Amino acid sequence: MGVTIKEIAQEAKVSIATVSHALNKTRYVSPEIAERILEIAQAKGYVGKHSGNGKLQKYHVGKMSEIALVIPNTFSVVYTRLISELTLCADEQGYMLGIYLSDGDEEREKHILREVIANRRVAGVLFCPAALEKKKYEKLLAPGKPLVCLERAIEGMGFDCVMSDNFQGMKEAASHLIKCGHERIALLLENKFLTTMKERKEGYLEALNFYHIPQDKGMVVSVNLEDERETVRQITDFVREKEPTAVLAGGNTLTLRCLKAIQAMGLECPKDISVVGFGMMLGAS
Repeated sequence: MGVTIKEIAQEAKVSIATVSHALNKTRYVSPEIAERILEIAQAKGYVGKHSGNGKLQKYHVGKMSEIALVIPNTFSVVYTRLISELTLCADEQGYMLGIYLSDGDEEREKHILREVIANRRVAGVLFCPAALEKKKYEKLLAPGKPLVCLERAIEGMGFDCVMSDNFQGMKEAASHLIKCGHERIALLLENKFLTTMKERKEGYLEALNFYHIPQDKGMVVSVNLEDERETVRQITDFVREKEPTAVLAGGNTLTLRCLKAIQAMGLECPKDISVVGFGMMLGAS
């Protein structure tokens, strides 16, 4: 007769319920206790009820078995990298990662959030919000399912957030260009009112102020990222009109499209115009 969870519980000095939750991943058990239980189970040759191959079950099943990732799109380098890394992290913890694309549309996002919050399979939500206002989310997110915001914060909601230091990053980028002798520095931003865009603009303006360079509002342009050709056209028209000596692009996709616009104009970087981009640049050509 095989070892029972009662015997494992006695040796680990925990309850039978704790052993069951640790082995079947049905509820949180502290990593130290879970590791001790797993070691004892493996040493004694424990075979779980749902394990047809004689191994302990790796994945959560049924309720609380999925982590939902709600993001605007997959064309951004940041989001494609997030999907890859979070899939590995979720897998290591026995969860499946569900990908939900909001396209930055608030109504679509609202529908997605209602569905994932009501879904008993979803253990928690990783969420890149399309809006900033608390009033748009407080009723929707009231049920209290674990949620972490990525890249953007919802003002006044108090959720844990994982964010870049947008202000300091852009301040340092602009300062670098100024130290290289540039004063006509253009700032490219996505045309959405997000905390990330606001903070990046503030960092850029702080650098200009610190080095006593007069602010020219015409050197800040917001572009639409939904259509690549239109984005490139907007950047091309802007560069021809304003003739900046350097461009500070406030995001990975903006940087790539800025470089395409510059190439299409027959300009060389950094010979004719300098470009600094905010964020990770993966797969650029």
